[in-house]
Amino acid sequence: MTAKAYKIAGGVLLVFSLWLNWHTYTQNNSLEKELKTEEQHTQKRKKAYEDEKHAKKIAEKNEGETVETQEKKDVAYQQNHVMEEQLSWNNEALRALFSYHNLAEREENLSYYLTEEQKKKMVLAKSDSDNADGSASLQTQSSFYQSINENSFSTWNVVEVEMEAEGIKTPISLLANLNFTLEEGKWLLSRMEFQENK
Repeated sequence: MTAKAYKIAGGVLLVFSLWLNWHTYTQNNSLEKELKTEEQHTQKRKKAYEDEKHAKKIAEKNEGETVETQEKKDVAYQQNHVMEEQLSWNNEALRALFSYHNLAEREENLSYYLTEEQKKKMVLAKSDSDNADGSASLQTQSSFYQSINENSFSTWNVVEVEMEAEGIKTPISLLANLNFTLEEGKWLLSRMEFQENK
């Protein structure tokens, strides 16, 4: 081989070597970029998964709190609604009670509003009304008894009723102040005040 041929072969080899190095370098760079891109995508997917997981936890927590809050609101509404119904019933009861002008009817109507204990006290009041010392006997029968004058007395009593609101029946006991007045020889309820109205 001549020197010229060696030079040509050397040049070709040099060019091939340079091309091979460049090709290898670009391939390595491309692979590195792909790896970096894939890693970024993996990180993004991981972050998206973590965010979704976190959001799901928050949603579940909020849902639980919402259910609990709603339950509390429902209970509060039910209690308020029942109390409103009860106060309305109280007013209706008073109107109904005093709409009886006939004393016998009014006396009979009391049985709807009074407890058995209070009915017994009324019986005692009637039996004692003929006695001069009847008030003393009444006082021994009730620790809540308060004499107003010889023709009237007052007691505190629990009035038991059953309320129905939105189809739900609820037994309710209300503390009421009852004033009795002697009318035509009988002790009759002349005034009734519920504690809620005071």
